[in-house]
Amino acid sequence: MPTFMPDPDKVWEINNREDKVEHVHYNPNSEIRSRGVGHYTFSEDNEKRAEQMADLNKARDETEVQREAAKKAAELRRAKIEERRKEIAGKKRKREADKFLSGLGLEMGERLLK
Repeated sequence: MPTFMPDPDKVWEINNREDKVEHVHYNPNSEIRSRGVGHYTFSEDNEKRAEQMADLNKARDETEVQREAAKKAAELRRAKIEERRKEIAGKKRKREADKFLSGLGLEMGERLLK
């Protein structure tokens, strides 16, 4: 399969330019393409961009805290449901055992009368 091999002279020329542009950020408005739901257009001004990124990181941290709280609440709710289910199952077993034992008592009483 062929691979792209740039011209060595062109590579040297690009790497050794005197008018190198530093700190150039991606400009999403310069090209037309569809972007996903999570697309966020940052400012080209470095100070404003840093502020926007800090706000975005803060929102991400808040989201993580909320997710953890929701996860803990769901686990607590599941634990309470499981505890209640075991309690109900225990009561059912006791009721069935009492019914069985009372049935044995009636059989024993009938045998004594015969």
